[in-house]
Formats: sequence, structure tokens, C-alpha cells
Amino acid sequence: MTLYTASYIAEIVRGGIQAVAYGQHEAAAALGLNGMQETRLILLPQALRVIIPPITSQYLNLTKNSSLAVAVGLPRPRVDLDDDAEPDRPRDRGDLARDALPI
Repeated sequence: MTLYTASYIAEIVRGGIQAVAYGQHEAAAALGLNGMQETRLILLPQALRVIIPPITSQYLNLTKNSSLAVAVGLPRPRVDLDDDAEPDRPRDRGDLARDALPI
């Protein structure tokens, strides 16, 4: 799940940065800005307008998927009413198969 989400977020950020028009790079160069200043002052503010909506959606999906994974991974509560009646009775294969199946 981590690699899946990380790859989607990387693509969202890449696409957001590439969405900034090339003329903005040229304008930054015309103003005499170095690479770091260009990125911080020109590219990122414009790219964030494109990045924020899909990245918010991706984080919401991550939250939903991780809570679903936790719910699936939890063991099923099981109540054996017969355990008190025969404590020395070995469990048969039917019990094991029933316990292995999800709800």
C-alpha cells in the first residue's frame, strides 16, 4: 500500500510541476532568479494549485484503504459454548475450516 500511494503522489507532483507553462521558466530567467528561487517563488506556488486537489483525494483514499486493511486483518471474535462442556475434546477439522473462513 505504501509503494502504491507513493507512486501516485509522485506522479501527481510531477504532473503539477509540468503543468506550469514554460513561459514561467523564461520569465524567472529574465528576472535573474537562480534555480532555487525560480522553484520556490514561481513554480511551486503555481504547481500547488494543480497538485492540492488530487493529492487530497489520494490521502483520503489512503485513509479508507488503511482502515479497511485493519478491519480485514483483525481476528474474528469466536465464542465456543461447547468448550465448557467437554474441555478435553480435541477440535475436529470442521472447526478449523470454519475458523479459517472470513465472516
